[in-house]
Order: sequence, then C-alpha cells, then structure tokens
Amino acid sequence: MDGNCEKQFLKAEMSDAKDSLNYAKSAMLWKTSTDSTGIFKIASVLYDKNLSQTIYLSCPVLPGDVYGKGLIPRRPLYHFLWATDGKNTTIYRLYSDRKIIEDNIKNTSIKSISLKIKNLPHKKIKIDELISLGDQALSDLICKVYCKDFVTEFPVKHINIKPSEQLFQVETGPVLAKIEEKLVPIFVFINSIHQIQIVPYFPLLVDQVYIKKMNVEFYLVT
Repeated sequence: MDGNCEKQFLKAEMSDAKDSLNYAKSAMLWKTSTDSTGIFKIASVLYDKNLSQTIYLSCPVLPGDVYGKGLIPRRPLYHFLWATDGKNTTIYRLYSDRKIIEDNIKNTSIKSISLKIKNLPHKKIKIDELISLGDQALSDLICKVYCKDFVTEFPVKHINIKPSEQLFQVETGPVLAKIEEKLVPIFVFINSIHQIQIVPYFPLLVDQVYIKKMNVEFYLVT
C-alpha cells in the first residue's frame, strides 16, 4: 500500500440497504475432492459498486490435518482466510516462516464453493446511542465504512467506550477492503465517523498505520 491508495478512500454515497448480514447464521462453505465440507463463519462483507458484486471474507483459522489420527496442526504452521463472491475465490495463507501465498481454488483440493446467506433488518444509530449501548454493542452492533467504489461491513468484535466524555474506539478485524482493484484484509481502528486507521492484515502484518478519510456508520440489528 502506498500514497496512491488514498484515492480509493474518498467520500461515498450512502447505501440504501436496509439489512445487514446475519453473521451468526450465515456461512461460507467449500467441498473438497474427498467430499469433506469446510464451514466458515463470515468476518466481513464488501459490496463492490462498480461490479455490482458482494464479496465475503472468512474468519481466519489455523488449519490441520482434517480427521487426522496423529499430530493435527499442519507443519509448517500457517493461518489462512479466504474471500469469495460464490464464483471467484482468493485464499490467503500466511506461514510461520513468513512465506506468503495468495491463491485460487484451482491449486487446491477444493472442488466447489457455496454460501449460506441470511440477513437481518437494522437501524442506524448516532454516536451517543453507540456509547450508551454497553455490552449490547458486541452482540448487535454492525459497522459500515463507505468508500468511493465500495462499502465494507463487519460486526464489531471489540469496542472501548467512555460515556463520561462521550468517547468510543472500535478495534477489530479482519475486514475486507479493496485497494487499487485488489482485495486486502485489514484491521481497523475507529474513533471518529469521518476517519479510520488501518493496518494491513495481508500479505503481512507490518508495523505501519494508514489514516484514511471516509464515512463511518453504525447500525443495530433489529
């Protein structure tokens, strides 16, 4: 990521979507050549405006020898996550020896991809409402970040609130973003509705922070 990426993070039109993904009851699935099905929870959703495309990002996992009878974690150790619109799929692998592989399913044992998608109605909330939520924030709170060409949505996994000073800070990830036409999982840090700070999660977690001006909205599922 470099200075040119800033062009991707501009003010966007607000979405008319009245629903958010039901993250508790939605899933990404793949079936392998041995007829085993892998089922993954969804970490984030990206709506690509130019392509009229919805892309889902899985939660990251550390893979093992499926149904193995000996040592289960695969060696060398690596963690992976994957993104798909149901047709095109990208798999991100980050190895313990710092090797990085970004691949599609053609070079794997995966023979089919499917999505189980359920939505829930939501309502937009103001920041003072957000701060007053307390522990409800982690069960019902959805964040949407509006960029020029896409909207990325994700459930808030961690939030800090200080009602006495009307302060909040969201720290969560991975979240799917699109930077210069490339899908990139990121971590996000938000304490303003007009700006976010991001750290790339792939291809490698590095000690760099990028500050981007964009619109942030919060929603409660109903």
